Amino acid sequence: MKTNLLILFLIISAMVNMSSVLKADEVVVPDGTAIFDFIMGDTTSTGERNVPGRIYKLERGKVYIVTDVMEIDFDFYLVADDDDPNNPTRPPMLVRGIYPDGSLVMNLFYISGDNINVEFKNLLFQGVPIDNNYRNDLAVAIGGAGENVNLRLNNCVFNGWSRAAVRVRIANINLLVNDCYFRNLVQPVHPFHGQSVTTYSGEDTLIYTNNTFFNTSSYIILTNPGKKTNYLKFDHNTVFTTIVNPFWTPSVTNAEFTNNIFFGIHALGQRQREIQAGWFGWWPDSPTGIMNYDTLSSDLEAQFGISDAERRIIQRNNAWYNPQEFIDFWSNFPDSVAVTDANGDTTGWTVQPLPSTPWMNSIVQAMFDDDANYPNFVDEGTMNVDPQFDPTMTQVVVDSVVSWVTWWRNGLGWNSPDGPSRQYDFSADQFNLPWPLPEQLTYSNSALATASTEGLHLGDLNWYPDDKAQWLTDIKNETGATIPVNYSLEQNYPNPFNPSTVIKFSIPDQNNVSLDVFNALGQKVATLVNKNLSAGKYAYTFDASNLSSGVYFYTLKVGDSFSKTMKMILMK
Repeated sequence: MKTNLLILFLIISAMVNMSSVLKADEVVVPDGTAIFDFIMGDTTSTGERNVPGRIYKLERGKVYIVTDVMEIDFDFYLVADDDDPNNPTRPPMLVRGIYPDGSLVMNLFYISGDNINVEFKNLLFQGVPIDNNYRNDLAVAIGGAGENVNLRLNNCVFNGWSRAAVRVRIANINLLVNDCYFRNLVQPVHPFHGQSVTTYSGEDTLIYTNNTFFNTSSYIILTNPGKKTNYLKFDHNTVFTTIVNPFWTPSVTNAEFTNNIFFGIHALGQRQREIQAGWFGWWPDSPTGIMNYDTLSSDLEAQFGISDAERRIIQRNNAWYNPQEFIDFWSNFPDSVAVTDANGDTTGWTVQPLPSTPWMNSIVQAMFDDDANYPNFVDEGTMNVDPQFDPTMTQVVVDSVVSWVTWWRNGLGWNSPDGPSRQYDFSADQFNLPWPLPEQLTYSNSALATASTEGLHLGDLNWYPDDKAQWLTDIKNETGATIPVNYSLEQNYPNPFNPSTVIKFSIPDQNNVSLDVFNALGQKVATLVNKNLSAGKYAYTFDASNLSSGVYFYTLKVGDSFSKTMKMILMK
């Protein structure tokens, strides 16, 4: 089954160019407490929006206090300017305000409409409320329910949300999370809160690219196991510590997890009785791994219109690592496990350490090893290696995580007073967050510097601007709207040309690709492509400004599968 990978490229390309699109009708929103009345009151006397699709613009460095939940049932765009690298300025900060009765606003935004477009760009969502007191509550930056919503989160920061940054139940959602930073999503007493972006009502398309999830607790992706997800892509993300498993995607049918880093995942560990009770998954005899899937029941196969043999799950070039402090905690924390006889009756108890979090448990690994029943399950290029992040930052976060899980494991539970603080670098005044933020998620392990499918760094490429620029260039070279069926190399256009021409080609699967130009003597004069590319249609420009007129040849090679040479004429 072919997946429409170009959904990713087309959406991201649209996001890259969004700043030029969002100039048609912008209006600047006043700061302070005016944002709710300004946006929600922007209607006619009969309740329609004054200007459908209006762009609401916030100003960098300013604070916007949300005094009531903004219910979005219309096309909605809330944006700010891109940051100036020569004069970095904190994004506009959206903060939870207080109702007249003294209670706190719990949701900043609630998406309630059907068939609408919603975008948030270049914003900072602050989970700590206006009284500057981090709370044990169920606050969510963006919530919602509805149907057929296109939701885009582009270059946003979510800081200190105790329940979740984004938690929606929108049927047939198309979700793009791009260049975002989820930071300190921790709930003081609950290991399953502190979620990043979760959906649970039957997703159409979920795409997460170039995001960082730093010091979070729980789910990054949560899909409804009883509803079909048409396409899921998780590419070039960095996940730095979680308390429990980051994914719950048991029945996903079409997914790609590529080029990611997972450091310090599921710190809480898993007691045997928790595993048997399904706390973290549906595998009663095996601990939940980082990557988790289950077989489709006959009912789900009928409902989804797809069999296990037709499911497509690709895991390529991911790195994962458990820090030694986590391993020591799991080894030293005792778990009482029942000893049973042949009839399954308990005959006694034994004490054993908690199991280490695996990449995949034995049940899921068996699915990937079973090519007869799961021919489209691929796990390759997986590395169990320490990325070697900044040691001081790593030590602070890992120590705080171990302190918290030790406190929780000692029986204090969900309803006890707040546990040890897990917020990284929370200052006394949350409304003066340093900008840029103080943590640094580059790493020193050189083996990961070219380990992605494109030969770039693993993880969030925003930490590596040169690689990010190359990645964006590759995306912009994508053309077309469907995955090609066959290999092809087209005649360049124009031909003859002076001084540049465009060469187009198509590949039906991911592979190593080279596109070289030779002169009439067979000497290589240019290399346009030499990397691993995803399936798709590509267009590259050949600039021959420094070459003389004459006949040239260009050769496309795709792994061991395809090679073709064509002639072109440079006429100056």
